[in-house]
Amino acid sequence: MMKSSTLISACLVLAATTFLVFSQTLGFEFVNWDDDIYVYNNPLARSLSTENVGSIFSTFYYYAYIPITLLSHSVDIALWGMDARGHHLTNVILHCINTTWVFLLGLALVGVARRDILRGPHSFGSSFLTATAPEVVGMMAGALFFGLHPLRAESAAWISDRKDLLLLFFLLPSLLLYLQYASQRGTPEAPRWYAGTFLFYVLAVLSKSIAIVFPVLLLMIDWLIWSKMNSRNRPASMLRGKVPFVIVSLVIAIVSLVLAPGEKVAYAVAHLEGIEQWLYPFFSLSFYLGKLVFPSPLSPLYPSGVFTDFVLGLITIICISGLTWFLARRGNSGPLLAWFSYLVFLIPIVLGLSSGAQPIADRYSYAATVGLCILIGGALSQAWAIRTRSVRLLVFGGVIGLLTLLSVLTVRQSVIWKTSETLWSSVVSQFPPSPGILDAYVNLGTVLLEEARPDEARALLEKAVETDPTNADAVYTLAHVLYFEGDEVGAAVAFEKVVELDSTRSKAFFDLAVVCSRLGREEEAMISMRRAARLGLESAQEALRSRGFSW
Repeated sequence: MMKSSTLISACLVLAATTFLVFSQTLGFEFVNWDDDIYVYNNPLARSLSTENVGSIFSTFYYYAYIPITLLSHSVDIALWGMDARGHHLTNVILHCINTTWVFLLGLALVGVARRDILRGPHSFGSSFLTATAPEVVGMMAGALFFGLHPLRAESAAWISDRKDLLLLFFLLPSLLLYLQYASQRGTPEAPRWYAGTFLFYVLAVLSKSIAIVFPVLLLMIDWLIWSKMNSRNRPASMLRGKVPFVIVSLVIAIVSLVLAPGEKVAYAVAHLEGIEQWLYPFFSLSFYLGKLVFPSPLSPLYPSGVFTDFVLGLITIICISGLTWFLARRGNSGPLLAWFSYLVFLIPIVLGLSSGAQPIADRYSYAATVGLCILIGGALSQAWAIRTRSVRLLVFGGVIGLLTLLSVLTVRQSVIWKTSETLWSSVVSQFPPSPGILDAYVNLGTVLLEEARPDEARALLEKAVETDPTNADAVYTLAHVLYFEGDEVGAAVAFEKVVELDSTRSKAFFDLAVVCSRLGREEEAMISMRRAARLGLESAQEALRSRGFSW
């Protein structure tokens, strides 16, 4: 039997190793990609006063209800102010803890697989300590594969992806508590573990709405457990305790759909036609499998794939689904559970239930790949259990070599998040301009303009506008560059194009009014200023009020 000190030491090694790989991010800055929305320009994160905390829990912010995430940013600001190092430290600590959660969940699921958890109401707490050395070694490797993989760089190094970190921080212990509850059904202690499961689930779903899939995952775990117990009461037992979870999930799902901007849901397929629209989701679902095996190149933004990628994605999903189902029918349900958890976390994103507009992003793999990493840990446990010295040396050397390679790649990938310029330069240098990655050109152009480098900014933004003349963000930023260079006529034309493309952009109407006024076109300036005021822009309303005009 393993000593508790050994288990604690294993968790500390995992956390320390993960912290070491991501420690460089503590010197990174905020970036101009949502960090303003969630942190330094977030009105809800300014203080921890009772009034402000109440606003956090009563407000749907940026198309999502994520009060726990917003509260965490408020705590960071209270502790660190606008020193980005403290905010990055919180991210890294959360990721280190999540890596240890993956390890513990892996050991717990191993206990289910060998039925230790199912043999009595008191077996779960000691199941970690009954794990064999090969199981501990294998699950440590699986957890490190999760924690050190370059796909984690986006979530750990980007302050604004606190949502995914908190999601797993609460969801994984909720799963552990549910396994405890499952081992004690019918005992006086069972309600306590059920309540703990539900509490952590609520915290997870208030961190990121994708946690709405949790009840489905619990049903899958129930199926795994009851298949080991050969119970005849599966349907009733599996459904009875899920009602509170389903109610919370339905409420959050409905709210997410209502709050989602209409154009966001169709973002992934807006430029596709015919069969490509139907095949693209399969490409999205299979994308992270390829990056899990070959994690290069990685990027904050990805261009759309081509038709052959879509077909290959469909074939991949069908083949893996069929294989895991076949293995489950033969008594090995672990691969099916891992594959199911992968799909269940990604399908809502494909359907547009995420608050992000990107069809594909590294951060979407954060929760989705946990089961696959645990599966890898289980496979390594079985390999390590072979007592042949040559086999163990091969496994040990392979694992150390792979984890070292992943760590090096992760350090290199994390570096791109150091500043806004390094972030967007990495995208622009990798990919030619295309509709899917124009945000990189716009954001980098904004950085260059702020650094008084208008020539470089204009060159980038002209490429973006040429690629997609309907991209209002690109045209708007180009208008500012033209104004900075003194081309007021060109800036006015660009601002007019912006409001033509997006008639709800109040700031563009305000800027157009300012430029028209400088050009002596006072009537047009007044019309634009009133439009800005009617759209709710306070600066426009104040400008009109100070001159005695209404809107």
